[in-house]
Amino acid sequence: NSNPYTNKDAVLAQIDSLVKSESPVFVQVVYTKNEAQHTVSFDDGTEIGTYQVSDLVTITADTQSNGLTFDHWERIKSGTSTTVSYNAKYSFFMPDENVVLRAVYQEVPEAKGVAFIEKVTVNAADQKISFVAVCNVPQEYKMVKGGLVATNDSTIGENVSAEEGQYTFLKISTKTTENTKNLKYTWTKSNVNAGDTWYVKAYLVYTNTNNEEITVYSDAVTASLN
Repeated sequence: NSNPYTNKDAVLAQIDSLVKSESPVFVQVVYTKNEAQHTVSFDDGTEIGTYQVSDLVTITADTQSNGLTFDHWERIKSGTSTTVSYNAKYSFFMPDENVVLRAVYQEVPEAKGVAFIEKVTVNAADQKISFVAVCNVPQEYKMVKGGLVATNDSTIGENVSAEEGQYTFLKISTKTTENTKNLKYTWTKSNVNAGDTWYVKAYLVYTNTNNEEITVYSDAVTASLN
């Protein structure tokens, strides 16, 4: 009826009324861009910049510092650090929150691929839970595949892996190419039962300079409608 609605129940009530009156029903879903802006800063409080949600942000670390060699980037959240990249040049899409980063240096750096769960969103009203997996590999390595594994089988729990019988869902991004170094993959589980607990890990397979295939899992995260 050309009126905008932002409340789901109001939309359903209007559709129900039109259907009962045998009138044609035309529904158009309108999306608006999330224009929220958040800051990226180092853990010492130095601000790098302010970015809009979904902006591509690239940070480059000095390769040497105080006689040490760059090893990896960490993201600090609620006092917990998560390794997010072993590339000195680290790119990511700005999430809907402030980001705090730390460049870590050591005497003998070890290049590795990284996989972690960036975000979990619970929508109890619609019985949905969304998980965002992020994977990346060093520039000289090749990403084979990346995504996540998930189960609601409590006998497997946080031991969920891509081994046969160890997952209910194995989700791999179809966007991986020969040159993919950074990957972000979102999986939404619908029709979640009230009593279910989901156990999810980010999953990455890559080859190093010796053409050795290496599999990486993140720490497990758990989520339920409660």
